[in-house]
Amino acid sequence: MITTKGTVEINTVRNKVQQHAFNTWKKRGCRGTVVAGTGVGKSRIGVMAVEETTGKVLIVVPTVNLRDIRWKEEFTKWKLAHLYHSKRVETICYTSLVKKADQHYELVILDEIHRLTERNFEFFQYNKVDKVMGLTATFPIEWEKKALVKQIAPQVFNYPLHQAQKDGVVASFSTFLFLCNLLPAEKKAYNKADRMVTYFRARNENMHKKYLGERARVIYNSEAKQAVAKKIIDKTKNKRMLIFSGSILQSEALCDDFYHSKSNRNGYNAFVNGDINHLSCVKALDEGEDIPNVTAALVTQLSSKERSIVQRIGRAVRWEEGKKAKIYIIAARDTRDMSWVETALENINYTVYNGETFFD
Repeated sequence: MITTKGTVEINTVRNKVQQHAFNTWKKRGCRGTVVAGTGVGKSRIGVMAVEETTGKVLIVVPTVNLRDIRWKEEFTKWKLAHLYHSKRVETICYTSLVKKADQHYELVILDEIHRLTERNFEFFQYNKVDKVMGLTATFPIEWEKKALVKQIAPQVFNYPLHQAQKDGVVASFSTFLFLCNLLPAEKKAYNKADRMVTYFRARNENMHKKYLGERARVIYNSEAKQAVAKKIIDKTKNKRMLIFSGSILQSEALCDDFYHSKSNRNGYNAFVNGDINHLSCVKALDEGEDIPNVTAALVTQLSSKERSIVQRIGRAVRWEEGKKAKIYIIAARDTRDMSWVETALENINYTVYNGETFFD
């Protein structure tokens, strides 16, 4: 384990990890995906690759915020803004990949490469690409997406979040899992939907997807979960905390200030500016955000994807001197939540509490 004492030491460790990742990518033929936990500095590795090119570069990102702000800030941070603003470097969203044809790129950087789909994968059939760098916190586990990514950028480097924590590259953090019971009416609705999923899936009928949605909505909007979440929120009034909700309905029920796909940016701006301590969201802050002074995260709903929890924890564990982050997770007993706990928290140490009685 690497012991760090301050900003200089931590930057030295982080720089070594970034350089090692970049060198490994080059040794593997400049075609591969770098997997590194949020806060390790994946974008810097991409900047290194751009700095060594002379031809056209395409940076592909999932959000407008990453396209217009975050990557520009990264180049500026390393005193390479002139490269970003040069005519040979272009940054676009994944949705625009299908518009590209008959182009020759020396380098394509796929930020959050797990966003690659079968449709935008066609970009590589209609354009010539010499080098590909994928960046992500977790390599895709869905076999279809994994197959797509492996064709153009197989995993060449892996530095997971738990290793980053051991080495002190991200802030120290503690994780607490709160288990609760669904309310009787919620449990009845959940069990009914669960039985129908099993019934239709056994008959290979797509009708099971309808009941998958119904089952999910029960736990995503559970009042039992909301009650536990409100206790945690009440106990953490002085912490700068992001609240990751299972649905827009739950997001707005838990916090007066929220930011999601159907909201304005008022809550987001107030949180970034330090005017409020709590901000509730759904998926809007999962990727590409570097919000300062976040010391805690509350996750009211896990998913089957490890990537989701890694990204959400990552919002709170970006390194700041002396910081000790708290991660609070809520799961409902006797539901799919429990299998998702095993997947999402496989490499993360956590303490279990009874959600109904809470803890002080």
